[in-house]
Amino acid sequence: MILLQNGFEMKMPTTNFVQKLAKSKSSTKERHDERRRRDAMQLQETKEAWSFVSRSLVLAMQTLICVAFRLWQNGAITPDFIEEQNPAGFAKDRVIRTFSLSWVYCLYLRDAIYPYFLSCDWSGKSINLISNWKNDPRTILVLALWCCVALSLWTMVVGGQRPSRSSAGSSTMETTLRKTNTAVWAFIFFPFFLSSNIFVVVGLMKGDRVIYLPLYGFCLLEAIVLKKLLHQGGEGIGASVRRGGVIYFLLAFQMVTFAGLTHDRNVAWSDSIKLWETAYAVNPQSEHTTYNYGYELYLAKRYEESERVLKPVGSARSGGPSSAYIYATVLHYLDRCDEAMVILTEAAEVVKEMQQEGGPRNEGASLRRHFSNILVAKARCTKDIPEKGRIFHKAAMMDRSNEVAHQLLSNYMETMERVKKMQNMMMN
Repeated sequence: MILLQNGFEMKMPTTNFVQKLAKSKSSTKERHDERRRRDAMQLQETKEAWSFVSRSLVLAMQTLICVAFRLWQNGAITPDFIEEQNPAGFAKDRVIRTFSLSWVYCLYLRDAIYPYFLSCDWSGKSINLISNWKNDPRTILVLALWCCVALSLWTMVVGGQRPSRSSAGSSTMETTLRKTNTAVWAFIFFPFFLSSNIFVVVGLMKGDRVIYLPLYGFCLLEAIVLKKLLHQGGEGIGASVRRGGVIYFLLAFQMVTFAGLTHDRNVAWSDSIKLWETAYAVNPQSEHTTYNYGYELYLAKRYEESERVLKPVGSARSGGPSSAYIYATVLHYLDRCDEAMVILTEAAEVVKEMQQEGGPRNEGASLRRHFSNILVAKARCTKDIPEKGRIFHKAAMMDRSNEVAHQLLSNYMETMERVKKMQNMMMN
């Protein structure tokens, strides 16, 4: 018994060694299999990233070809922009121009994340310039934007992190991140480049329509982020399910919110007065928006509302001769012709100054239309019947394409004919 017991004790270490060796071989094989699966997955992601980059480069080249063709068509002719419609782009001070344009880019990002403050018009003094960057709180957001852009460029050119021994395949993942980041920026930057005011100043400071194509890049970026969050490993099944539920809930909430905002924009664009009403609610600083909203109220015969809206731009020196004409016409319908005549006198002086100033926008048909409109508004407020007719006739002859002047002259002549017939009947 003693010998058998000793023999059993001698065999035990040998058996344990064999079992450990088998387990070691099994774990080594599992590690090798896991490494092969991880390498295959990283290789697949690398191929997808390269394919993404190649498609992006093709689209970028097509964009550059379109730009070259457009420049070839335009030749050396420079467009005639109104500098007042893009005060940030045409700012003389380089610091003010740089910070103000960057602030406009921040507003574009805000609209991309939450498209609520949308307007069909952002011309003129719609967005306050950053004239003193040291004391303006918006400077913080501008600097944050610059840091994000610099970090993104650094990631694309240099890389986001150094490959480490502890994380296998980190270099491949970094390369995939760089290619994906490059492709996403290709979709965001290239479509926006021509209207960004970076190298060439355009005729608008901000326009919601110019980010329609760049928003595709934001959609791609959001899809990549969601994919990374949903397939993030290293945690239990329960935590993964909970994280996926939260992500899908937020995604559904975003879709419902954006669908509601899209419906609101469709309703706004279905009617001109609704369109300018929503624009005026979002952007009351714009003189162009104020004029158009007041003009739509005038066409709808809502004269009291129109007068309240047009009052800040009713003077020809603040809103131009066209605003003065509409505002004076509204005052006529409100039986305030004394105020209207003062506004029209000032408008006539402004038009004469424009004529003396000259330029492509201050000559020919444009000035004739302004003079004709001023005469039409004066005729409306003239109580003397023969004098009213003479002013209507002068307005129609001043601008033969002014349909309003010709229609009012025709109505006046028909009225005079009826009055003459009635007088003849009474005399007979």
